[in-house]
This record gives sequence, structure tokens and C-alpha cells, in this order.
Amino acid sequence: MSKKFVIISIGLSLLILLFFAIVVFIIDPYFHYRKHSSSVVYILDNERYQNDGIIKQFDYDAIITGTSMVENFKVSELNDLFNVNGIKVAFAGAMFKEINDNLSIATENNKNIKIIIRCLDLYKLNEPKDAMSHEMDNYPIYMYDDNKYNDINYLLNRGAIVNAFESIFKTVTKQESTSFDDYSAWYNKYTFSKEVVDSKYVRATKKTPYSINENDYKNTFENIKQNVT
Repeated sequence: MSKKFVIISIGLSLLILLFFAIVVFIIDPYFHYRKHSSSVVYILDNERYQNDGIIKQFDYDAIITGTSMVENFKVSELNDLFNVNGIKVAFAGAMFKEINDNLSIATENNKNIKIIIRCLDLYKLNEPKDAMSHEMDNYPIYMYDDNKYNDINYLLNRGAIVNAFESIFKTVTKQESTSFDDYSAWYNKYTFSKEVVDSKYVRATKKTPYSINENDYKNTFENIKQNVT
């Protein structure tokens, strides 16, 4: 009886896992296999898991990218100003190399790009050219490579499974997909005004001279050359 129970338990577990994997494959919430379907509502909420699919699969001719400095930028304004069809793919906390690597993927997969709007965070200018952020410790490499065998990490990813079922629910209830204006945006959590700034800002009592040493200069030059120009 115990042997039969174990076999049944394993079989049921495998069937459940297979079911989840099929749901993720069909909905494809991270756009790993195909571009988004107009009949499915998608939730954009996971930059480093979804950006690669957006870059490779979507139709666009303009990009807003960078760190959290661009998370509140509105793609709708970009489209209106320059008559383009843009995407926003922010990488919070990214170093210049990560942003450049993803821009390289974009230009390799899309020859129609007209405009790239990218922030250049001042405090990261003098980082070494190959420096990567702490986000790389848990980076979903399997989402970026061409190895189909490690896709099991995506098909059985808890976040992807939850996202897929949320998409199904929002599709059935006729809600709307996350817009690129809202993707990663956090401006609606705060109040912006002169009064708010004045209540918290403490003006420096004296100016601190800025200096750059030879190593900083070398890092900045190599960083800009490799990852920007």
C-alpha cells in the first residue's frame, strides 16, 4: 500500500507541475517564446524577468531605458512627441554595462530603432566598465540565453505561475494590461511639491570641492567608451 501511495503521489505531483508548466507556456507572461497576444491581459511587474522578452518580442522603434531614474517616464509622451511606438525597459540599480548589454540585444533584434532615451547616473560614471549591480546575484540568466533545456526554471517559476494566473483572471474579468506608462512607475505613491521638498531639504553650510583622481578618470573614460558611445 505504501509503495502504491508513493507512486500515486509522485504521479499526481508531476501532473500538477506539468499543468503549471503548460499554463505558463501558453500565457507566456514574460514573453520568452512569443510577443504578447492582443486577447490576453498582461501584468508588467518584474523588470529583469520581463524586459528581455519585451526587447526581443515586441514591435517598437523607440526605447526608454536606464535605472530607476527612468521608471516614471511616460512612453505615451515619447510617442506623441516623436511620432514613434516606444517601450520602457528600466533596470533598477543597474550599472552601465547591464543597460548597454540589453541595448545591444535590442539593436541586434530590431533594426528599426529610431530613438533611445537613456539616463546616465552621475554616481555610476566612475565605476569599472564591467561592474554589475548586486541584482546580478539572482539574475535570471536562463531568460536571456538560447538554452531551451534550462527553460524549466521559467516554466516552473513561482512568480511566472502567479503572473500567468493573474493574467487569466484579468482577461476573464475584462481588465486592462499594464501600460508602459505604469510599468515600474512609483510616482503615484508620493506627493510632489515645493512645500514637500522644503520640509525635508537641509541646505549644506559649505561647499565641498569635487575632485577626481587618475583611477576615477580611467574608469569613467572606459565606462563611457564601452557602455555608452
